[in-house]
Amino acid sequence: MDRTPERFLLNGRAIPKLDRAKSAIAVLKEDPAMEPLYAAFSRCIFRALEGLPAYGFRFGSVEDQRRNYQSAADIGADFSLPLHGKAELLQEWFPDAFAEIKEAFQEAFPTVEKLKVHRRHYPKLAKDGASFITLTARESGVDEWISFADMSSGMQRYLSFLVHLSFAPPGTVVLIDELESSLGVNCLPAVTRFLLSRAPDLQFILTSHHPYIIEQIPPTHWKIVTRKGSRVRVLDAGELPAMAEGRSHLDRFTRLINLPEYEHGVQG
Repeated sequence: MDRTPERFLLNGRAIPKLDRAKSAIAVLKEDPAMEPLYAAFSRCIFRALEGLPAYGFRFGSVEDQRRNYQSAADIGADFSLPLHGKAELLQEWFPDAFAEIKEAFQEAFPTVEKLKVHRRHYPKLAKDGASFITLTARESGVDEWISFADMSSGMQRYLSFLVHLSFAPPGTVVLIDELESSLGVNCLPAVTRFLLSRAPDLQFILTSHHPYIIEQIPPTHWKIVTRKGSRVRVLDAGELPAMAEGRSHLDRFTRLINLPEYEHGVQG
């Protein structure tokens, strides 16, 4: 498939110009060759770190939710559940699973003594009986619980990874742009180890410029992506001489970004 402002080729044959506001996959979703691809992309969930209002996140009764989930894996497979609702269900019905998340979180943030989902009811805000919940942490030497909204961005990001990915079903594809974003040197190793521990079951597509992450991810998992206009090429790193064995990961990465393909950025 080759799509430019002047033409649209599908399997080498020109087709009429179509709605440019939609992707080619969406436009051609009825085509038998495109239907599986469209169905796969339709299952994607775009999820940024969830922010919280000052009083928390609105969620229904835990008891009402219980019958829908027989295991932590069932909860992990439901990506429609918001971060705090998923955490509360794990805490109440599968405490061993929630304890795993807490222990992993404490590895990165050892001053955290407790992790808990708090639920509060505000009659004026939720007259139907729903409550407002939020993940909270208790740090040593601090009297008050720290709500998710008041945590550092690194804490928020790692908690989001732990809750959503610890029990995600095998085969789940996870895209993370700029993995190191908001992660300090204290938690970056723990985050990287956690993602690598889930790598045998999940497929991660990560971008990063951080030397630590580059050193931790074997070059056999690197993909080289180049783009000229609408034509995109993806190569295994091993196909390039600059990626030859015997060099450090960082040296390979430095050689990679100095390749002619990247000298002038994306080519028109």
